[in-house]
Amino acid sequence: MFKKNGCHLIFFISTIFLAPVSYSATIATTVPFETITLNPNDVIQAGYSFGLHPIVFCFDNSLATIANIRWPYQGALHNTTLPETLTINPQFEGDFADPNGVITITNTTNFTLIISCQFGF
Repeated sequence: MFKKNGCHLIFFISTIFLAPVSYSATIATTVPFETITLNPNDVIQAGYSFGLHPIVFCFDNSLATIANIRWPYQGALHNTTLPETLTINPQFEGDFADPNGVITITNTTNFTLIISCQFGF
């Protein structure tokens, strides 16, 4: 009986130490920001307010279509991949966003990304 319980204990301990561990960090900032290093599973939460700027452009420095971005518009969260242009002005190309809110960018890849969000005219 001890042997059986001992096997279960060894299995339990080995499972704890051999199980893959996934850590993530949340980085809080505001738009505009440049070159934030985003490791796999990390998240950027960036407050924004369009003010005098008609667009916000968020991208990975490689301009590849990667990572996930979410933003508020009319009471709902919208989501797509980077690069993304957000606007409050129909004269500009991009997806509509609330005049102010929080953009959330999540690294869904297995490698480090360098992320920036800038205002545009």
